[in-house]
Amino acid sequence: MKITSKLLTFVAVLALGAGYLVGNDLTIQGFVNSVPFIQLAIVALIAVYSSYVHIILHELGHYVFGKMTGYQLIYFQLPYFRYEAKKKTFSKLGNRIPGMMGQCLMQPPVKGTYKEKPYFLYLAGGLIVNFLTASLFYLGSFIIPGTISFTFFALSIPPFLLFMANVLPYSFTDGGVIRELRKSEVSRTLYFKQLELAALFEEGKEFSEIPDSYFSEIGDGTYTESKMGEYILLIAYQKYVAELDFEKADKLLQAYQANWNYLASPYARILASEILFIHAIFGRKKEAEQLMAQIESYPLLKNYYDHSKVTKAAYQFFVKTNVAEATKNLNQTSTNSEAGFNEAELSLRDNLVNWLESYLGSEVR
Repeated sequence: MKITSKLLTFVAVLALGAGYLVGNDLTIQGFVNSVPFIQLAIVALIAVYSSYVHIILHELGHYVFGKMTGYQLIYFQLPYFRYEAKKKTFSKLGNRIPGMMGQCLMQPPVKGTYKEKPYFLYLAGGLIVNFLTASLFYLGSFIIPGTISFTFFALSIPPFLLFMANVLPYSFTDGGVIRELRKSEVSRTLYFKQLELAALFEEGKEFSEIPDSYFSEIGDGTYTESKMGEYILLIAYQKYVAELDFEKADKLLQAYQANWNYLASPYARILASEILFIHAIFGRKKEAEQLMAQIESYPLLKNYYDHSKVTKAAYQFFVKTNVAEATKNLNQTSTNSEAGFNEAELSLRDNLVNWLESYLGSEVR
């Protein structure tokens, strides 16, 4: 699907270029002769760096259209920075999610059932802004005379590429989520629960405080009907781990692997470390070592694992029986180890550190 989307995007950009040449009565040779090289280089550089502006505009589009339909801001995130609405504070993210340039996460309206809550404008808001921006620059390339018209054409490409990257319905793009939510009421219910859970975590709730009603689809198995169920399952897993109910946590991860390929998930780096943790504490050495080899072959998985001191310690202690290395891992500190994690996740980590210390005894202090 990603190959198809890249091909479609490439063809679309070629079509825009052809339209620009035809609309301005230019040939490729005529264009090359009419635009000085220095202007071409400067405009190309400006266009590349303007991508960051369009990412901000994309997220603002989600915010504006979300507010129009009753949504409330949870947080507004850009590379390395996040604004938290409840605390009204900015924080620096030292360990951002790979591939995620920005996110405007909002809580859906309180009124109405999950079936009645709006979602289209909130999800499509960024697409609308990028499309309008690209269209205005592209139209300007036909209206503005001379070599300046090329500048407008070049500046239309970044917002258009961002639009195409998010509108095509694959994976968890805006278009992909809209398509998924249109499929069934179960998908919409799981999606709105995901947003509500995010709001609860931003309020400082811990996993043990999350009402069981959020996991009803786990109980009846309907979470497998939609990829929106991945997040709910992950939160249910973390709740069981917080309660030290590792058998139930293990069953959930086994159910996950029976229905989905974790490598295709947006939560792949988290799932890899959690599956490894469960393999380790249950003494499944062969499975743990195979997964460890896979983690080491994927830089994104390895980077997250390197910051997961609980998983590293569990692997060293239960699989490698290396008490010294496990102790070293538990004592690991990092300047960005808490960046991007909510209070529930940090509390869970601290509880697991204490649990592991009970095995390692007095060597960890």
